[in-house]
Amino acid sequence: MAEKKHSPIEDAFLDLTASLFTQAYTCADYFEQKCGRSVTPEQFAQIVREFIFLFMHFIDRYSFEMYGEERRCRIVDSLASLLNDLLQEDWRKFKATDHIGNNMTAVRGIDSAILSARNAEYDQIPSSQTTEESEGASKKFAVAFSAHLSQTIRGIRLDLTYTELAMDLLTNSLDALNLEENLAQFKNA
Repeated sequence: MAEKKHSPIEDAFLDLTASLFTQAYTCADYFEQKCGRSVTPEQFAQIVREFIFLFMHFIDRYSFEMYGEERRCRIVDSLASLLNDLLQEDWRKFKATDHIGNNMTAVRGIDSAILSARNAEYDQIPSSQTTEESEGASKKFAVAFSAHLSQTIRGIRLDLTYTELAMDLLTNSLDALNLEENLAQFKNA
């Protein structure tokens, strides 16, 4: 049976989705090694999701700046859907479940409510125009992001020991993902 051919834009979405997940997994693995605490499989899966939420925020932000509201929505929705499928089907340990009651469980890969909440939170940090503003924004992102990592690992809102690690991972990840160049492929999406 022949493999289904994708359009160049579909291939770009699939590649970016795989790249986002791989980068999030790699960051979570590095974070686990450096955080100084043992991490349960559930915590590790949540750390991966937190990195995905952060990367999706930057995709949302860059897409809006590059293409405007309507196309940004299509790009973000498509990536979220692909990530959701990837996390549910291919990487089962990253599924999130909700117990509804009467032995019923809803399964999801990406919690859209948490993704929206993180996006709204990170959206409070203004875009930067200068190098100084960029450094300040990076620090604000690192503090906000490390608070979620701290909550996941230690159960406390903010452990400042994670902030520097979060900032390094954020900077290196965004460089590795090269989002602006990758998003340029969606010019005709």
